[in-house]
Amino acid sequence: MYKFLCALIMYIVVISAILTYTVYEVQNTQIEGVTLPSKFFTEKLEFTDINTVSEIFSGKLTMSQYFKLQNNTIVFDNPIPYRYEDIFLLGTQPHSNGNYEISYNFNNPDNSHFRVWVYKAGFLDSDSVYAEFQDSTLYLKKVLPVFTWDTTLVSMPLENPSSGIVKTVYNPNTGYTEIRYNDIVYITSTLDTPKTINHYAGIGVKGYTFTLSGIETPLLINDDEAPSIFEIIGTLLLWNVSEDYIPNWLNVILIKVPMIFLALAIAFYIRGVS
Repeated sequence: MYKFLCALIMYIVVISAILTYTVYEVQNTQIEGVTLPSKFFTEKLEFTDINTVSEIFSGKLTMSQYFKLQNNTIVFDNPIPYRYEDIFLLGTQPHSNGNYEISYNFNNPDNSHFRVWVYKAGFLDSDSVYAEFQDSTLYLKKVLPVFTWDTTLVSMPLENPSSGIVKTVYNPNTGYTEIRYNDIVYITSTLDTPKTINHYAGIGVKGYTFTLSGIETPLLINDDEAPSIFEIIGTLLLWNVSEDYIPNWLNVILIKVPMIFLALAIAFYIRGVS
């Protein structure tokens, strides 16, 4: 019984920590420690007012291994590319017409495959949409549930660009989506807007090198203090955080049911059941 109690406690701690990290991932308006010229920044972001990539981008824990800030440029370097490494811009805001419009000024000397995210949505990225630039084709793709291949929504012949400006346009109210390269529209589509969108901008690279010299989009800097890890874990254990972050049913299955078993196990252990 003692080993069972220890295993349950360890399980709850680990799962709570994982879900807490998920909450931090989807808080896309929390940007702390960024010094920019104004609170609502609409000019071209040249990366001259940041100290690290993590100040304005969110990503995997391994993000700093691949993306670094060098000479006011975000440089991607991966000696063994085998998958996409993605970073997501924090604090993107719509224009007055409701469109999220993000322009990426890039350089791609090694013909790396890369993708720009129209939006990152849902739990485990399901229903997310991105535009992918491969060797001779531009794709608009949708992320399907885990263990399945991403599906192609639209494709268009286009040689993988070595430099230039890629722009995404997306309106969550109408679903209108547009992908441009150097001011030429290559793809338009109408998408079903998902219930929860975590990020409206991001870029991923699968290759050896890639550089990003600027991004143009409205940004909102939010200086509100983010909740601590222990506050989020406590909320998860007592009930749940907002469904924008973690669905109630997932919290019940992964945390509440094991806690019921833990309470029963403690009761039996106190009564001397081995």
